Amino acid sequence: MHETRVINVESTLAHLEHKVEELSQLAFEQGRVIECLEAKLGRMQNKVSEIEDLNKDRDGQGLSPTEFAAENKPPHY
Repeated sequence: MHETRVINVESTLAHLEHKVEELSQLAFEQGRVIECLEAKLGRMQNKVSEIEDLNKDRDGQGLSPTEFAAENKPPHY
């Protein structure tokens, strides 16, 4: 009976070690995705800033992206 408990504990431990490794790999992959998304977000923020700087309204205030889109609708609208 003692041997059966030891086998069950060892089996559970092996399963948990495997799950820890899977979660570690998943966390690593998600970290890479987050870094990529942060870089893309930074580039997008820079582009929005450039557009706002280029599209100043008459009062010298930068147009918001919504205002810019409203004033520059595509021809099919």
